Amino acid sequence: MKTKNILSILILIGFMSCSKEFTDLSPISERNTGSFFTTANDMEVAVNGVYNSLLSQGVYNEAIWIMNDLRSDNSFWTGGGLALAIIRYDDFEETTTDYVGRDAWIAHYEGIGRANIVLDKIEDIEMDTSQKNRLIGETLFLRSLLYYNLATTFGNVPLILEATKSVSDGDDHAQVPATQVYNQIVTDLTDAESKLPSSASKGGRATSGAAAALLGKVYLTIGDKSNAASALKRVSGYSLVDNYADLWGVANEFNKESIFEVSYESGYGSLGNLFTSALNAELAITVTSGSRNWPDPSLIAAYEDGDTRKDATVKGLGDEGIDWAGGNGYCIKYGTVNSSTDNDGPNNWVVLRYADVLLMLAEAIGESDESYGYINQVRARAGLGAISASTPGTFSEKLLNERKVELAYEGHRWPDLKRFGVAASVMSSIGVDIKGRLNLAIPQREMDINSSFTQNPGY
Repeated sequence: MKTKNILSILILIGFMSCSKEFTDLSPISERNTGSFFTTANDMEVAVNGVYNSLLSQGVYNEAIWIMNDLRSDNSFWTGGGLALAIIRYDDFEETTTDYVGRDAWIAHYEGIGRANIVLDKIEDIEMDTSQKNRLIGETLFLRSLLYYNLATTFGNVPLILEATKSVSDGDDHAQVPATQVYNQIVTDLTDAESKLPSSASKGGRATSGAAAALLGKVYLTIGDKSNAASALKRVSGYSLVDNYADLWGVANEFNKESIFEVSYESGYGSLGNLFTSALNAELAITVTSGSRNWPDPSLIAAYEDGDTRKDATVKGLGDEGIDWAGGNGYCIKYGTVNSSTDNDGPNNWVVLRYADVLLMLAEAIGESDESYGYINQVRARAGLGAISASTPGTFSEKLLNERKVELAYEGHRWPDLKRFGVAASVMSSIGVDIKGRLNLAIPQREMDINSSFTQNPGY
């Protein structure tokens, strides 16, 4: 699919992802776009369409956990049939035509296309200034999040910042270095942070805290630790939930630690998630059949004795004699409540939370009493004692392990391994050769259409 086709005017469902409300909206292709984008309410609906893009199978419903957790030392996949395509990603044997990378590329650019339409139209709409600023800020945040995912997944990608006027306007979009994408994200998130409110009137809306948290993550990715620390210290109004287990489940959505999460709702067809049963082997056995996403033995070994996060993250299929090394375990973060279908889970996907911010702050500051203070806040909540410079291991090793057990199955592990520069060595330690594939392949259909594209190493 041509990038310009991906960025054409798309169907907006009108689902208000942040509040789990929805309204009927006919496909935007059936409307005169010039007459549709005329009111403040039109823009609210359009921004809801950008939020809705995050629910896609190519974004948080499936692609993110495959690319960032399954493809790491956190878990592995077994089974056959259609699952063989997923196993190839786990084994770093995926092809340029496999569906996960293709769907991720398409879905992310669809969301970016929706965001670009909003930003193209909104300046000419008469509305309250604070409402306009909020909508612009939310859209810039969402576009930044989508571009962050693309850059950390594919590396050099097209950077499109304007709405495509039609599917036949002849625009061609070249790859740009990932650093250029990150620099644009920094610009957009800085603007978004200044426009967004500090708290959301409805759960799931982007806030200034969400913009600052993502900005800090991007600064860390490009190696600017000073600006990362400044951004992360501006994330305020959040605190750790007392019990780690209370972070998860429908009853705990939008808690005091949550900074930004993607909202799913079962019972409405396409609004439920499929990652619940994909990650939870117990559900997979009852909902569909076959083996699923098992915790890697290295993840189990990373938990210290007494770490309360372990029992809130993974569980064995049997009550006794659990053989973790043999794959008898599964993720329970996203629930154990069975759903009637394989893709209709009600649990939200948490993109950013305060524990991540504390650990990123420690990373940005470097080894010091202050940084250990941030790490030890997270450890104390897990029932563990404090660590310090005298604790065995390098600072990076200790911090990376803390992130591994704190953020398991939340879509952070592969970007963490890349950012710390240890992806190849960590995977080698569990017997996996990444074959030079730090980034996913540019989908073959994009390579075929765009002769100027350069394929990533290893493919």
